[in-house]
Amino acid sequence: MDGKKRKSFRRITAFLLAFAIVLTGGSYIEPVSAQENQISGEFARQIFSISCSGQVSEDGKAYNHSGVITEDGSLYMWGDNSFGQIGNGTSNNYVSTPVKVLENVKSVSLIDSYSSAITADGSLYMWGANFWGQLGTGTNANCNKPTKVLDNVESVSLEETKVGAITKDGSLYMWGDNYFGQIGNGTNNNYVSTPVKVLENVKSISMGGSYSGAVTKDGSLYMWGNNSYGELGNGTNKDCNTPVKILENVVTLASGGVHSGAITKDGSLYMWGYNSDGQVGNGTNADCNKPVKILENVESISLKFEHSGAITKDGSLYMWGENSSGEVGDGTNKDCNKPVKVLDDAVTVSLSKTISGAITEDGSLYMWGDNYYGQLGTGTNKNCNKAVKVLENVTLLSLGGECTGAITDDGSLYMWGGNDCGQIGNGTTEKQLTPLKIMDHVMLPYSKPEQGGADTELAEKLESAQSGETVTGSLGTDGVLTKDMQQTLREKEVTLELTLPSGD
Repeated sequence: MDGKKRKSFRRITAFLLAFAIVLTGGSYIEPVSAQENQISGEFARQIFSISCSGQVSEDGKAYNHSGVITEDGSLYMWGDNSFGQIGNGTSNNYVSTPVKVLENVKSVSLIDSYSSAITADGSLYMWGANFWGQLGTGTNANCNKPTKVLDNVESVSLEETKVGAITKDGSLYMWGDNYFGQIGNGTNNNYVSTPVKVLENVKSISMGGSYSGAVTKDGSLYMWGNNSYGELGNGTNKDCNTPVKILENVVTLASGGVHSGAITKDGSLYMWGYNSDGQVGNGTNADCNKPVKILENVESISLKFEHSGAITKDGSLYMWGENSSGEVGDGTNKDCNKPVKVLDDAVTVSLSKTISGAITEDGSLYMWGDNYYGQLGTGTNKNCNKAVKVLENVTLLSLGGECTGAITDDGSLYMWGGNDCGQIGNGTTEKQLTPLKIMDHVMLPYSKPEQGGADTELAEKLESAQSGETVTGSLGTDGVLTKDMQQTLREKEVTLELTLPSGD
C-alpha cells in the first residue's frame, strides 16, 4: 500500500472509528467523531482489534493484561491471569505469551481484571473477575473461560465495576455495581448481575467511575448515577438512578473518572464535572454541574481521570488538566485549566491515567507524560512533557496502565512498557523500553472491497438520502470521505454501510 493510500485509510479510520481501541482503567475509549454513524457490514467486523488493560487497585496490585484479534478473527490473550481474565480455563498468576481463547471475534475490550469480546454473530462473551456481577452471568463468581451473556450485540463498554452493551435494535443493557444508581434501572441495589434494559434507540455509551451516559439516535444525551461533583451535568449534585436528559444534538460523549465532555453537531465541545486540576478546561478549578462550552470545530475528544484532549477539524490537538508528569504535553509540568495546542495534523488522541498518545496523518505515533515503566517507548524511563515520536505507520493505539500497544499498517503488533505480569507478550517479565514486535497478521480496521470510482456514486447517494436512511457503497481506489460527505452524514444521521478501498 503506498503512502497516499495509507494516509487516506488513516483519515477514514479516524473519522469512522475515531478511535477503535479501548482505554482501560476507568473508561472506554468512546468512538468520537464517528459514533453518530453506525458502521456495519465487513467494516464493522474489523474494529476494536487491540486492547491493553492496567490499573492499580485498592490492594496496591496492578492488574495488566492484553488482547489482540488476528486477521482470521482469532482472539489471543496474555498477561495477568489472577482472576481468569485471560480466558484459557486457568487462573494462573500470569501468561507471558499470547494464547488463543476465542474464534470469529470482531472486537475485544479489557479493563483491570476482566475481559469481553463480541463475535461476528453478535454474541457477547465475558470472563475474569466478577465481584460486582460485572460479567452478567447472574452470579458474582469469577469465570476463567469466555461465557456468553447476551445476543445481537453491536458494542460494549467496560468500566471497573459495571458494563453497558448496545444491541442491534438500539437497546441499551446495563449490569454490575449499582450503589449510586449507575445501572439506571430506578434502583440503588448493591449490584445487578444480569443485563437489564434501561434505554432504547441508543447509538453510543460512555461511562465514568460511578456514573453512566448514553447518546440516543436523535442526538439526545442522557446521564445517570453518582453526581457528587456535577458529573451528570443536570445542574445539581444529586444522584440519579434513571437516565436524565442533559443535552440535544450530541454526536459523541466521553467520560473521564468524574468529568464529562460532549461534542454537538456544530462541532462545539461542552465539558462539566470534577475540575480540581482544570480538566474541564473553562479557565477555573471549580467543579461544574452544567455543560460549559470550551472549544469550537471539535472533531474528537478523549478524557481520562484528570486530563483531557480534543482534536479540532484542522487537526490541531489541544490538551488541558493535570500535568505533573507532563501529560498535557505543553513543555511544562504545570496544570492547565484551559486548552493549549500541543500538536498539528493529529487524527486520534488516546489518554491513560498519566500518559498521552496521538497518531498524526502520516501515521507517526507521538507519546508524552509519565514514563516510569517505559510506557512511552522512548528508550528511557524519563518522563516527557512534550510529544516525542516513537513509531511510524501506526493505525491503532491502546494505552494500558503500565504498557502500550500499537498496530501498524502492515498488521504488525508492537508492545512496550511495564511487563511484571507478562503483558508485553514476549515470554518475559522484564520492562520493554522501546516498541517490540510481538505478532503479525493482526486485524486492521479496514477491508478490501472492489476497486472503482465509487467516491462520486457514494456522494450522490448521501446527498439524496433521507434522514435516518441506510446508505451502502464504497470509497473507491482513492479512499476519500470528503468533508462535504462527512457533513452530510452528520446532518442526516444516516447509517453508512461502507467498504473501503483495496490495500494492494
